[in-house]
Amino acid sequence: MENDQAERLREKTKSMENVKTSSLPSRSDLHGKKREKRKKKEQTEKDKNKSSFIVTRLLLVAFILLVVLTVTYQFWSQNIYVPVHSEDNKGVKQVKIEH
Repeated sequence: MENDQAERLREKTKSMENVKTSSLPSRSDLHGKKREKRKKKEQTEKDKNKSSFIVTRLLLVAFILLVVLTVTYQFWSQNIYVPVHSEDNKGVKQVKIEH
């Protein structure tokens, strides 16, 4: 095997061992950072969805309360609304307006 084709490649790899490697980060570091950024982004989206769900729930409760108050108005309005009767002048002041 006088003409060994791999001999040149072996010599190149030996000479490359002496060469300084680049200062680039390893693949696992690079992909790990991407993964961390993606997780952080997903977490902020979840928090945003939670806050919008709380607002939606609050609006739903307010709407249901409004409907219940409207339907039951005749029952509880009699206790709150006390009209001033014309026979009972107590608390009513007579005012004369001259033209």
